[in-house]
Amino acid sequence: MLTNVERVLTPLDFETYVHVPLVALDTLGPPTHEDDPHDWKEGAPPGPMRFWLLRAPCGLEFSVAQYWWAPDGVDDHAELRAESVDELEHALLHLSFNVNKVWTSDSLGRIGRGFAVDRTDDPGHTFLVGEFRREASARCVHATLERRGHKQFYSVRTLPPWPALPWVVKRRDDNGNEFTVADHRSRWLADAHVAELSEEPRHKQTFWVEQKERR
Repeated sequence: MLTNVERVLTPLDFETYVHVPLVALDTLGPPTHEDDPHDWKEGAPPGPMRFWLLRAPCGLEFSVAQYWWAPDGVDDHAELRAESVDELEHALLHLSFNVNKVWTSDSLGRIGRGFAVDRTDDPGHTFLVGEFRREASARCVHATLERRGHKQFYSVRTLPPWPALPWVVKRRDDNGNEFTVADHRSRWLADAHVAELSEEPRHKQTFWVEQKERR
């Protein structure tokens, strides 16, 4: 069961937009905050908002927000925010209604994710369900999937840490030789570096991004 909280203690840095029947949001209980829809000013969306700050039994904290985009109605979009991208997927498991994801903010890499949930099917093939920073989140996702009664086996394992700078910009010259250009803490920074190098007309090499293996 989700509980409403006065404030969420963890930083909610990552977000996803979802399609959701707006009436379903009422099942979350009274909003933590709700604006008056009549305060909407045409030409200045998003309009008034209502949002919920929520805490799950496993300790996960996240928020759900709905915006009015027109004076005569509401859009069928809602915004879900959590501490990290992996927790966005986790938060969806705690909602009592179905949603369709529309867009999710870009991940800043997998730094700090220490636990994985795996699924093993009847023939014995194992697949990664997700990786999580918090062991409590991995255990919660594992328990949720087990309760659904699927005919697979789910397990939790501890992962070795990612390198401090897990994203590498690589270069290949005309002779096919490959070199490391730089290491970065996030995929976004590495991609930006590649874009910058690729714009230089004097560079006649190929640049790309690779992810380091766990130690």
